[in-house]
Parts: sequence; structure tokens; C-alpha cells
Amino acid sequence: GERLTSKYLKFTPPQWMQRYDWLVGYDHDMTINLQKLPQFLEEQEDRPLLMLKWYWRDCKGDAFQCMMWEMNDMLTKRPEYVRSSRRNIQHWKELMISLHRARGAFRPPHYYESCIIARNLKHDNAEIVTKAFGEIYNMTHDIQRDQFLLPYYFWRHGVSAQLEALELWELHEQLDMCSVPTRRKRN
Repeated sequence: GERLTSKYLKFTPPQWMQRYDWLVGYDHDMTINLQKLPQFLEEQEDRPLLMLKWYWRDCKGDAFQCMMWEMNDMLTKRPEYVRSSRRNIQHWKELMISLHRARGAFRPPHYYESCIIARNLKHDNAEIVTKAFGEIYNMTHDIQRDQFLLPYYFWRHGVSAQLEALELWELHEQLDMCSVPTRRKRN
């Protein structure tokens, strides 16, 4: 349906877009100053991907705890956001906990909001990001919330440390990013 179509465009854009230097996408309820965008992207050209760092709770530098907190919160207090994939999210959470406790542990450097994504399509690691995003898209058939998937697939593909996780204030300051009220509900 509609949710998977938007995820498809977000994570696996049409091939013809590959001819551009950057691919920037943001949610329908976000706005940025497009006149400031070229300079902003030029300053970030050494990064394969720019994302917004999750900002809803201070996890004192422990991104894994942010991810666990949000999974628990959606599973218990906001079930409408995970209704169609509740069981799969519970299983995913258990898998992430196992990986976190294992040798060579899964310790993501950041937890992300996926409401704004800027992909550097000319970066040496652009193809790795494309592969990670393809796997993320495939998993969104089973897990509604893509932010639960991002840290793992970036870690799995070895690009976590190369990504730039921007603070909300940085995007406000550099791109005048803000939310705009809409009547549409989250999917």
C-alpha cells in the first residue's frame, strides 16, 4: 500500500536519479530552505550519507539505548505506530539485544530519525549505502518503523562511522528546517 510505496521511493529511488550528485528526501511535514542546500551539501561532500540524529530523548551517547527505548515505547504506549508488525518488532528487538551482547557487539554510534535523508551519490561508498538501503526497504515489508532498522544495516555494511548524524539544531541553523502542521496521520 501507500506506506510501502513511500518506503520504496525513500530507500530505492529510480535508477535515473543516480546521475545527480546528491539525493535529498524529507517527509511531507518537513520544510527546508532549498537556497541554502547547495552550500550545505558542498560542506558535507566527504560523507556518503547525512541523517538527522534522533532527538526525542537524551540517551547519554548510547544509541542502542535510544533504539530500545523507542521500540519499547511504541510497543507499549504507542501501539498504533506498530500495529501491523508488532510481533516482528518484538522479534527484531530480541535479535538486536542478542547482537548487542555478543562478541563483536552491535554498538551503533547513532540512532536516527529518517524524516530527512541526504545521500551523496558520488561518494566512494555510495554503492554500499545503496545496498544497505535496499535491505532496509526489504525489511520494511515486515517491520513498520524503518528507524528500528537503520542502525543495524549501517553497522552490517560497515558504514556507520562514515555517516553524519546531524543534530536538530544544526539543521534548523543551516537549512532552516522545521515541521509544518498537516492533517495527514503517520503511516
